[in-house]
Amino acid sequence: MKHFFAIAFICFFTMNISAQNKSQKSDVVKIAYYNIDSVLSRMPEFLAAGDSMWRFYQKLELKMAELNMDSSRLEEEISNNKLSKEGLELKKMELEELKIQRKNYIISAQESFVAYKAELLKPIFEKIDAAAQKIAKEKGYIFLPGENNSDNSGIPNSKTYDIFKDMCKELGIPVSKKKK
Repeated sequence: MKHFFAIAFICFFTMNISAQNKSQKSDVVKIAYYNIDSVLSRMPEFLAAGDSMWRFYQKLELKMAELNMDSSRLEEEISNNKLSKEGLELKKMELEELKIQRKNYIISAQESFVAYKAELLKPIFEKIDAAAQKIAKEKGYIFLPGENNSDNSGIPNSKTYDIFKDMCKELGIPVSKKKK
């Protein structure tokens, strides 16, 4: 009798595992990916944002160049030895104030540039994400965070799909780059 229950249990357990394997094989996980750099390089909004960021950066650099010229002018005035003792002290104080102003400007310029860049890029990345989510929903795909290639990270019963062309179509951008 002991052997009967043992054999029955083994048969039941084996049939259960076999049924699970059959159901798992039919439930393939569809993982989507696309190359974000390729998408971005084709988006007119991204290219325009890059140009705008460059112009913004040039304005910041121009202001920094002005501060550097003022600093150089003061250093030259101090080194000429043509100033009275009081005049020399005033120029040294002015130079120290200018150094502080330059340091503060560097910090604020960096913060301004980062904020400006984020302001320009946020809607672009939101648009890309919305397109990816729409395609995923329509076709039953999932995305893995940070995935940008065909590696399915060892997920069993999965298949990867490159949706680059679908992304281009959804975003209204060309699949191939225009030659200049």
